[in-house]
Amino acid sequence: MQIRKLLWLIPVLVAIMALGVFFEILATKRSRILPDTDPEGIKSPVLLGLINSYADNRSFIRPSSIALAPNRNIYVVDSQANKVIIYDRYGRFSGSFGKLGNKHGELAYPLGIAIDRDGKVYISEVVNQRIQVFSADGKFLNAFPKNPNSLKAPTAIAVDRANKIYVFDKQDHRVKVYDASGQILLTFGGRGSDPGKLNYAMGLVVSGKGDVYVSDSGNSRIQVFNSQGRFLREIQGQKQVLSNPRGIALDEKENLFVADSLVNDVIAVDKQGANFSFKSFQGLDGFCFPDGLAYQNHRLFVVDKGNKRVVVFQLPK
Repeated sequence: MQIRKLLWLIPVLVAIMALGVFFEILATKRSRILPDTDPEGIKSPVLLGLINSYADNRSFIRPSSIALAPNRNIYVVDSQANKVIIYDRYGRFSGSFGKLGNKHGELAYPLGIAIDRDGKVYISEVVNQRIQVFSADGKFLNAFPKNPNSLKAPTAIAVDRANKIYVFDKQDHRVKVYDASGQILLTFGGRGSDPGKLNYAMGLVVSGKGDVYVSDSGNSRIQVFNSQGRFLREIQGQKQVLSNPRGIALDEKENLFVADSLVNDVIAVDKQGANFSFKSFQGLDGFCFPDGLAYQNHRLFVVDKGNKRVVVFQLPK
C-alpha cells in the first residue's frame, strides 16, 4: 500500500531531473565565451571574446603570459597571484594550480609559460630561478636546472617540436637551450645592441622549421636565429617602428604577431614587413600594456595585462 502511494512521485522526479539537465545545458551554453565553430568567410580579424575571470568570478591580478595546449585548452599565468589558470577551448574556467612558495609545485613570480606537443606545461620563475614542469592538470613533474647558479632570472620561454626548451635569462641576456631532461645544450646572445646581441628580451617563439624569434625589448626589435643560435635577421615593421615588443607569436605561414606595450598595440607583421594593427576594434576599448601572445587554429590570444583580461581574435583562413 505504501509503495502504491509513492508511485505518483516517479513522474515528478523524472520531470525534475529532466529540468535540471536542461538548465545545466543552458548554463553551459551561456558560460561559453568562445564559439565552437569559427566564423566563415571573414576577410579581416574578428573579435571573438574576452576572458577576464575564473573561479568564483575572481579577476586576474597581473596576467603576464599565455599558452595553448594540443587539446586547445588555454593556460594563463597570473604572476602576482602566483598561479596558472586553466580554461577549456570555450573559455570556461576548468582549474588552476600553484601558490606562493619555493617547494616543488609552488611558484614565486612565474612569468613565462610554454606547452610541448605532449601537453606538458613549462613555467619560468624569476624569484625561484628555475623552470618547473607540470602535467596538463597541474601535477608537478620536474624542475631544472639542477645547478642553481646557471639560471638567474628566467623570463620568456618556448618549446620547439623536438621538445627542446628555450629560456631567456635576463641576468646575463642570453637564450639558454635545454633538452627535455633539463640538460643545457647551448646558449646564445649576450647583452648588447649589435646583431645577435640582446637586451632584456621578453618574448620567444620557435617556428616550425626551428628558427628562434626573440622579442628584443630593450633594443626595440625582433631578432631571428637558427636552431644553433646563429643570427639570421632583424625584423621591423614598415608602417610602425617597434617601441617595446614583448609577447610574440607565429602563424602557420610564419606571419609574426607582436605585442608592443609602450604604444598599447598588437601588430601583425608579414614576411614583407607590412603591418596590421589590432588596436581599434568595435567592442574593444583598446589595450593597456599588452604582453603575452599565443596563436592556434587561426585564433590569436592577447594577454591585455593592464585591463586584466585575455582578448581573443579570429583571423582569416
